[in-house]
Amino acid sequence: MKKPFALAVMLAAISMTACQDDVIVIDGLSAETSQNNTTKYVTFNVTGDFSSSWQQATRGLVLADGQEITDLWIFDYQNGALVQQIHQTSKDEKFGAPSLCFNMGSHHVYFVASSGTDPSLSTSKHTIIWDKVGDTFYKDLALYVDGSISGNQTVTLDRSVTKLNLTIVDAIKEGTSSFIVVPHLWYYGIDYFTGRPTSPKTEQPVFLECPSSKYGQTQSKISVFGFSSTTEWKNNVSLYATDGTFVTAHVDIKDAPFKRNCATEYFGSLFGTEGIVSVTINDIWDGVQSSTW
Repeated sequence: MKKPFALAVMLAAISMTACQDDVIVIDGLSAETSQNNTTKYVTFNVTGDFSSSWQQATRGLVLADGQEITDLWIFDYQNGALVQQIHQTSKDEKFGAPSLCFNMGSHHVYFVASSGTDPSLSTSKHTIIWDKVGDTFYKDLALYVDGSISGNQTVTLDRSVTKLNLTIVDAIKEGTSSFIVVPHLWYYGIDYFTGRPTSPKTEQPVFLECPSSKYGQTQSKISVFGFSSTTEWKNNVSLYATDGTFVTAHVDIKDAPFKRNCATEYFGSLFGTEGIVSVTINDIWDGVQSSTW
């Protein structure tokens, strides 16, 4: 289900002579055409496959699938060259309302919004790579700017990640300090030209803290995001519990299916029994593939 979030991205179309730098942020723009018809201001109302709407708070707080969107990038390319870019974080006072200055003519405008941590941008490789992947959304918008373009446009960002949900059905053992999820193969970045996954890593552990308040609880849930293609692929995953020094529990999941905008869920006992049974259910994503280990 697609729900709009209250993000108004002010984008401007201005001639090359008016833009002296590669990266330009302009405040106080009005939705009018200049007298010489070289400037056009366009407001983009951005929507996406979010479980909750983007909520405009004091700093443009944005929520997606229970996670706060912390970063927004916009890249403007013309004739294959990067003309300008903006990166905002949730700490910015005007987060969610950036402004760009555009040349007249054809553009590809790339949008990336994410809740991942420690992003690393390479414009030479047109990639963004995260230390820890979070819910992430993407759009390549082909835009032709002239005097007749509407001052209001709507652009929909699509989810570019998959998600592994693990539910530990038995009681968490006292002394457990963290869980470690180790996918055999996992993708940590996106090529913002194509939206395809990049930066694959093998046997890369993902550490998830286990607070002492979880001891003795059942049905505890942990989640790991990773980038994926639209074609289903299979992957082995290992789950460990540790007390900080030793591994205290361990299960292996074989041939888990993954697909972009599809959550894969596994349920099972970590500190007790073994075994894998496959089931499938639906969810607000494209689908959820659910199993037990």
